[in-house]
Amino acid sequence: MEIKRKRLITLVAIVMVIVVIGIIVYYWYNGTHYVSTDNASVASDTSNAITLMSARLTELDVKIGDTVQKNDIIARQDMTGQNSLGVEASVVRAPISGDVIQTSGTVGEIVPAGTPVAIIADPAKMYITANIAETSLQKIKTGQTVDVTIDQFAGLRFEGKIAEIGQATSSFFSILPQQTSGTFTKVVQTIPVKITIEKGDYKLVPGANASVRIHIK
Repeated sequence: MEIKRKRLITLVAIVMVIVVIGIIVYYWYNGTHYVSTDNASVASDTSNAITLMSARLTELDVKIGDTVQKNDIIARQDMTGQNSLGVEASVVRAPISGDVIQTSGTVGEIVPAGTPVAIIADPAKMYITANIAETSLQKIKTGQTVDVTIDQFAGLRFEGKIAEIGQATSSFFSILPQQTSGTFTKVVQTIPVKITIEKGDYKLVPGANASVRIHIK
């Protein structure tokens, strides 16, 4: 009985050693071959449809989710008393083709010139923005292959490539004031990296969470 007990203890010890070695090898392999982060999201090139003059908003002809073509009429303003040039200025047109992802303005209110009444995203120019820790930046190069998963499409993997590497940290552009007290906590900074992807016929939603695994070897 004692012999069996010793054999069992030896077997358990061997299994534990194998598991530990497996974990070490797994993390070593991933650490030397990939840079991964869950701090990523879908992004898109966008453009604002803006008013050209200050006047009352008389029509808002689109809603969120609509697809528009470049130069389609988005909204109209009151053209009372306007000359021919003013009449054209009272029409708000789509600056690009794409999907309306946000609208603003209420029909009947006075809208100042330069006010965006719709934000349009170009579905043909979707990409991933990943925030990579500064400690891993030296491993990143443009052209590297990236495995991308998007929460919107659980279980699917998209193939991507690194297109641009940011030249400043994400916090550098923060509008919040920097801490100036006597205490200082050092925080690892992140650098935004643009990743182009082959999305096929899938309609991605800007802002959707994503995870990336960059092949560095």
